[in-house]
Amino acid sequence: MFKLLEIQNGSARYAREDGSVINCMARFSHMPDEWLPFTAMNADTLSHARAVWASLQAGEAGEIAPYVAPPPVVPRSVSPLQIRRALRQAGLKAQADAYAADLDDEAREAWEYATVIMRNDPFIEGARVALGLSESEVDDLFILAATL
Repeated sequence: MFKLLEIQNGSARYAREDGSVINCMARFSHMPDEWLPFTAMNADTLSHARAVWASLQAGEAGEIAPYVAPPPVVPRSVSPLQIRRALRQAGLKAQADAYAADLDDEAREAWEYATVIMRNDPFIEGARVALGLSESEVDDLFILAATL
């Protein structure tokens, strides 16, 4: 069995919004010279894990930094209906339709009849440039589309 030696001051951060999980760096008796990443949970049952939780709750490693939600993941693809709804919500649907109307038949058919819209599709890149959007704005459209 190993024991908690120390939690690195300032390394603790809530890993869940509800405060039930905390990430930190800790040293234990079995590896006293190494700082190890450790995830402590209020429901831990192992003695060393309970010791980490208790130490964190007692403030022995300093203040616990607030939870920071991870950035949303940009979907690789969305359905045509989803992207069109996102474009409409963003006030860009008419501009995107006008861009598509000016394309050659093959490209326009790909947009009109696609069963999936890929984020890395050349049509999307062309539309991004034509509509004056940044990469992050297109990413935001795909993130929005995935929720619709």
